[in-house]
Amino acid sequence: MPVDYDPFSHEVMRDPWRFYAELREHAPAHYVERYDTWFLSRFEDIWHATGSDSFTATSGVTPESVLLKAPPPSEFPAFTTLDLPRQRAYRKPLVPMYTRRAANAMEGRVRALAREILAPLVARGHFDAHQDYADVVATTI
Repeated sequence: MPVDYDPFSHEVMRDPWRFYAELREHAPAHYVERYDTWFLSRFEDIWHATGSDSFTATSGVTPESVLLKAPPPSEFPAFTTLDLPRQRAYRKPLVPMYTRRAANAMEGRVRALAREILAPLVARGHFDAHQDYADVVATTI
């Protein structure tokens, strides 16, 4: 059964879960000629692809890069646009900051910051949980 999948269509935007289920069942590795790109829908396939030379993220992974065929700037690469060997080199210096010990050491500061940011939002009576709260907490730490 062929799957008609366009990740940017109104139908997919309204109900992506139905399309994801169809892809997993009928086309787990699905090529979309219109965008000259592949979509993988099963966890195991995605997991194996990240360590494979068959797939690459160097041409981009964002909707803009897929639609506009505009590769990401190479002078300041983002982790999502790096293939594993190169990504590991960039990640290595950061690993100590993402250990359980490092997270535990930051717990008090993060809790205090979260409360500080949340208090005026609650007093206001309404807020966008992502934009007004989560984004601010994540970028302030």
